[in-house]
This record gives sequence, structure tokens and C-alpha cells, in this order.
Amino acid sequence: MRDYEDLVKSLRYCAEYDCTTVCPRAGTGNGCITRLKKEAADVIEELSKSRWIPVTKALPEDGQWVLVWGHGQHIPTMMFRESGAWIDDQFEFHTTVTHWMPLPEPPKEDKP
Repeated sequence: MRDYEDLVKSLRYCAEYDCTTVCPRAGTGNGCITRLKKEAADVIEELSKSRWIPVTKALPEDGQWVLVWGHGQHIPTMMFRESGAWIDDQFEFHTTVTHWMPLPEPPKEDKP
């Protein structure tokens, strides 16, 4: 997937110019806009998964490490236990968690 900035530039170019023949930014022919639409949909889907989830609506799976927020403070990562406990990496228990979100995918390592 191309980076977000390049995708936005390509979409804006196609919105401004008639890209029915050759698009100098994204490729040739009508397939160009189809590819851009698919990439945009993929990006929107990925970003929509990055929202804070209130604990009143859903809880993570047992043993899942997540980002958490509680009463005005961000606590980097915690594990949720089926018992309802929130445990940090020092295995201290917290009960003030109000929101959580899944951890993002780790970066892909460049091959040497």
C-alpha cells in the first residue's frame, strides 16, 4: 500500500483533472481510479479500527494487550483479564480504565 500522503495527492489530482486516459500519478487508463478507490477504502478501514472503545461497549479478549485510557490519563499498554482486571507490564492492577484500543500492527522490517 502506498503511503497516505501519496494516496491523498493522487486522489486530489484525479478529482481536479480528467484521468480517463493516462494518469501521470497512478498509472494508465480507467484501472487507475479503481486502484486508487481500493487503496482509499483500505486506508479508511485501517483507520476506522484505530478508535478508542469505551469499556461500557466492549472489552478486549482475555490476555490481550491493548492501549488504555482512564480518567484523563493515558496508560501505555495493559492486559485485560477475563476476571475484569487491567494489568500493566509491572503486573499492577488498575481499575480506572474507561477506554481501550487494539495495539497497531508492528512495522514491517526492511530486508537487508
